[in-house]
Amino acid sequence: MENIMYKPVIGVVMCRNRLKGHQTQTLQEKYLNAIVNAGGLPIALPHALAEPDLLNALVDKLDGIYLPGSPSNVQPHLYGENGDEPDADPGRDLLSMALINAALERRIPIFAICRGLQELVVATGGTLYRRLFEQPELLEHREDPELPVEQQYAPSHQVEVQEGGLLSQLIPGCNTFWVNSLHGQGAKIPQSAAARGGASAGWTGGSGQRERSPFRAGRTVAS
Repeated sequence: MENIMYKPVIGVVMCRNRLKGHQTQTLQEKYLNAIVNAGGLPIALPHALAEPDLLNALVDKLDGIYLPGSPSNVQPHLYGENGDEPDADPGRDLLSMALINAALERRIPIFAICRGLQELVVATGGTLYRRLFEQPELLEHREDPELPVEQQYAPSHQVEVQEGGLLSQLIPGCNTFWVNSLHGQGAKIPQSAAARGGASAGWTGGSGQRERSPFRAGRTVAS
C-alpha cells in the first residue's frame, strides 16, 4: 500500500558566502519554506557532494532536485565564453552541473529558479546573455538596492505561457501572468531545455521538458 504520509526528499543546492571572514554555505529560508509548504522535505546539499562517489551515493536517495537563485553567476567558460566572472561560485557550478546530469540520467525531476535555470540551460547545451543590461532590446533585470525589499520584489513584467508546454499543463487556462525577475544573466539559446515560457521582456523566461526526466522546469522569477 502506498504511504500517503510520505514526504518527497528534495535536494537543494547551497551557495558559498563569506560571513565574518569565514567561508560559509547557505540557503535562503524562502526556498526551504516553499518545499516544506508544498509537502516536501528539503535537504541542503553542500558543494563537496560534487565528488563522484558522494554524488552517486546521494542522488538515488532524492525524489527531486531544486536549483535555487543566488547572487552569483555561472562562469563564462562553461558556456563557451572567455573572461572572468567577478560574482562566480565555482563550487556551486561544479555541483549543479553534476546533479543535473545525474538527474537526467536517472529521470529525477528538476525545478530550477533564477541562477538554477541558467545552470539548467548551460548543462543541456545552451548559452547565456552574460550581462542582460548590455542588451538594449531587453528589460533591466537588476534590482535597485535603494528601494525597499517589497518594491524590489514586486511584479514587474508579464510571462507568456507557450501552448503545449509543461507550464501550460501545470496552470491550465492561464496564458499570461505577472512576475518579478532579478538577475544579471539570462538564457540565450536553450537547446534541449526547450523554451516553454517566453517573458515579454524579449527572452526566454522559463523552460520545461519531460523527454529525459519526469519533468524539468525552470523559471527566472525571484519571489
